[in-house]
Amino acid sequence: MKLFHLSDLHIGKQLNGYSLRENQEAVLRQIVEAAGEQKPDAILICGDIYDKSVPSGEACDIFNHFLEELADIRTQIPVLIIAGNHDSPERLRFASSFLERHKIYISVLPPEEKGEYLKKITLYDEHGPVNFYMLPFMRPGYVRQMIEEERKEQGKGGLKSFGYDEAVKAVLDREFIAEKERNVLLSHQFYIWGDKHPDTCDSELAAAAAGGLDSIDIKAVSAFDYVHWDISTAPKKWEIIKFDTAVPHTNIQ
Repeated sequence: MKLFHLSDLHIGKQLNGYSLRENQEAVLRQIVEAAGEQKPDAILICGDIYDKSVPSGEACDIFNHFLEELADIRTQIPVLIIAGNHDSPERLRFASSFLERHKIYISVLPPEEKGEYLKKITLYDEHGPVNFYMLPFMRPGYVRQMIEEERKEQGKGGLKSFGYDEAVKAVLDREFIAEKERNVLLSHQFYIWGDKHPDTCDSELAAAAAGGLDSIDIKAVSAFDYVHWDISTAPKKWEIIKFDTAVPHTNIQ
């Protein structure tokens, strides 16, 4: 299965007051052309589509046009999108039910109530199913109440601490993951491997400088065969957690 992995598009970003529209549109055209030529089985966009939570009309037009061009490719390519910390969930999920008719799937929030789970899209190749779990950017407060209520029902004690690491682990532990199938995670969080921290871009420096409070141990995603995360906060040298030779990939950065 061939996958295109994108993240941190930051559409609408300006550099020293100058618009990057021309550059961003040129890059997006290259992606569309590559997708048309290489025909990936799916395109995964792992957060920070926009540079601001309230994107300009121009930025929205650029991304909408990009999706329209991807949707016009035949045979149609599934596009899976999760929200990043720069994105507004409400704005990003606009018309999401309509977009699903064109195989464009968007997840903007983690589960927040009992009975809700991560959005899961299953695709198939000659080796069988591949399950894509979509974990958008989340803060502990998004899921704390749900996790506390479930722990009470299970007879477990209250939460002593519940930071980013505990929150992500708790959400992933709720998922029903078929061990005999291939499972892929899309995520947009700040992961670390032991004492090794990822390289960060300018837009993520504030998070990195916050004392590591939002960092997540990479062990939290060990149940997955393959992990796609945002490029700007991926642990250096560990983009692939496990690699199944039946799931080769293509990265466009």
